[in-house]
Amino acid sequence: MAALSAFARVETPGQQALSNVNETVALADQQVNAGNYADGIVLYDQALDALTSLMKGGYVDPEQQRPLLVTIRNKRDAQVPMARRADFKNLYKAYQAARVSFVTAMNATSVFNMNIALTHADRLLDTLLGIYPRGERPVDLPSVQDTYDLHTVYAQALQAERAAWQQQLAPTGPQRDVLSDLLSATSLAVHIRMLDRAEQSAIPDVTLQWLHKVYAGLVQQEPCTFAFWYGLGNSAQLLGWTNVANSAWHDALEFFPDSLYVHYHLARTCGASSNESARAIVHLRWVIANAQNPLWRAKGYHQLAERSLRMGNYPSAEQQARLAAEIAEDGGSAEGGALYIEARRTQAEALFEQGNDQGAIDALSGAVASSGGNPATKIHLAALIERIASTGPEVDAPRAEEAVRLYDEIQRAEPSNAVVRVRKAYLCWAMGNTVRAQREALEQIRLYPRTASAMAILGHAYLKNGDTNTACVFYRKALDIDPLNESATRALNRIEGIEVPNLLE
Repeated sequence: MAALSAFARVETPGQQALSNVNETVALADQQVNAGNYADGIVLYDQALDALTSLMKGGYVDPEQQRPLLVTIRNKRDAQVPMARRADFKNLYKAYQAARVSFVTAMNATSVFNMNIALTHADRLLDTLLGIYPRGERPVDLPSVQDTYDLHTVYAQALQAERAAWQQQLAPTGPQRDVLSDLLSATSLAVHIRMLDRAEQSAIPDVTLQWLHKVYAGLVQQEPCTFAFWYGLGNSAQLLGWTNVANSAWHDALEFFPDSLYVHYHLARTCGASSNESARAIVHLRWVIANAQNPLWRAKGYHQLAERSLRMGNYPSAEQQARLAAEIAEDGGSAEGGALYIEARRTQAEALFEQGNDQGAIDALSGAVASSGGNPATKIHLAALIERIASTGPEVDAPRAEEAVRLYDEIQRAEPSNAVVRVRKAYLCWAMGNTVRAQREALEQIRLYPRTASAMAILGHAYLKNGDTNTACVFYRKALDIDPLNESATRALNRIEGIEVPNLLE
């Protein structure tokens, strides 16, 4: 009988789950009694969800447990007004603290800190009004003063500091016009356009260096304005100041911690060391985890792939690039299409480095098909096949012929392409077709007389045919154009009796 009694006390899965529900309710009661109403609501919601699932799944008797469901729901609903009041009181304290911070910054004549405190106060005010819109606040709770007074004081301080700054900046007429446009801009498009025009030197006196200097001043005056950080970081990137850009994005993160753009560009501008790579990976994984737009996830994966590729982690690079391509392809946008092609290129490089030549070709062939046979993308495919053809001790003739065929297609689409004919000439020489190599190189020189690589290929062709004197003439012409041309230098050294390994590589 004792054994039967013990067996009868064993709980079913439903009873155990119901016990867990009751424990969660008890924890919620404790939070409420401690004044943590919002935490209590969260726990009541968890208990309600769990009990509802048990009732719907038939694990407990729905009719028997319905009173418990009603009790939990009533407890939960009773805490909503209390939670609102508690949230209001806590936020009100924070709001008052932000106003005090503003006054402290004002007394220190720090426009930078005034802007931070004012922005914080505005956000807290919006949240407070979201809890109790005007006219709905209980009379026993304190009234909330608007930030109009702070804005008035800040505007005066900003005007004074900006006037002194502009006097020191001493802008010319065109610079003054651009500065006026930047300060009055209501969208990021104005800043994008100005950066583009500065890069093209389209406005007198308005250079990227000058714009960078302007944005560096503006973020000190209004650090909570994203457009100014956008201009500071991107002007540095366009100038090639990668470390400066990285520092800008790092500083911007303090004010825009939830910005995908800032995290992404901070990662892109991290250095190549192991520590910098680890830092970049953290931000890229944040982008992937927090992006709602699939295109941002694709961009994050692609940058991870590029980083893995540089670190020599080719399997990870291939996997990440493949994910980026798949997500970008599903997006269907123009930007997604461009990203798809870039991701396939990265994937192809990773596959090539792992010795998967056909996989690499297939990946880039997919990019060519997606681009509609775009010549620039075809060039990447032809160059990849050329690399594969040239990796062994002997040129892989079928692969080389395939690359030449692609180069022919590109040349028909872009007859003036200065790169394609030289690559064809080199491949023809490498395959032993010196007649065609000479023809392609001579045509290149006719169109572009100062092509050192074409001169060197002509030298190789004449040397292969036994005409050393003519070969030396073309090698020297190549070096006259480009004194650092290694192919011509090695060939001449070998001819003149200086032993140099890997002749004509």
